[in-house]
Amino acid sequence: MLTIFAYRVGSRNMKIPLVICSLLLFANICHADNKLCVSSAKESIKRDFFMPPNKPFDFAVQVDDGPIIKTKRESGFVYPVKNGKDKHLVKVYNEGKVESSFKFSFSQYGANELCMWFKPYYETWSLWKLKDSRHLCDCK
Repeated sequence: MLTIFAYRVGSRNMKIPLVICSLLLFANICHADNKLCVSSAKESIKRDFFMPPNKPFDFAVQVDDGPIIKTKRESGFVYPVKNGKDKHLVKVYNEGKVESSFKFSFSQYGANELCMWFKPYYETWSLWKLKDSRHLCDCK
């Protein structure tokens, strides 16, 4: 339901169409740029007999039909995710071959900034809200 609230300024009644303000705010949220921060991928420090020896860590990430971008060991990077799609397909490559893939949407996380970070001990990737994982994602 659309409502217009009124308030009194001085001696005159002023009507403010909050509907328009709400629509403008909603438009800003809908058109806000989505940000996917991909963390650095450092090799696991703790290797034991459950892990394959000398497994290569040559990761690259692709979202939808975007470019394949190599991860760095020193710092993370922001992947350019295009707006307009509800679900995105992420492919993680290792030495040029797809090692894993998954689908996600920014709306399922309730955020337009996400962190894709690497767990070196388990050698897996996770996706969290960036505001909850800034200590894991080192994007500038």
